[in-house]
Amino acid sequence: MENQILDLASFAHLFNFMVLGLLFPSNYVGAFILGVTWEYLEECLTKKDFSRDLLIQHFKDYQHLWQEGKKNKLMDLLLNMIGYYVGNKVRGYSPL
Repeated sequence: MENQILDLASFAHLFNFMVLGLLFPSNYVGAFILGVTWEYLEECLTKKDFSRDLLIQHFKDYQHLWQEGKKNKLMDLLLNMIGYYVGNKVRGYSPL
């Protein structure tokens, strides 16, 4: 749904980047570049006919997650960085 700012995948972004923050701390630029690259990859896969047809053929149940608007993409990038920050902070408190 293109009007939604948050969806289930947004929370997956948050969780995944929390894990990245735990495992690879203090690399905010790298985390941001990874997030932008991922959004670009999603855009390419869902907008090109060939890859979109393959996605629909094999993962039709998840089609609602591909219909992201620009606001949702920006929110995903924001949640990536929030998750990365939280992961960094949690790592700072743990004896890893």
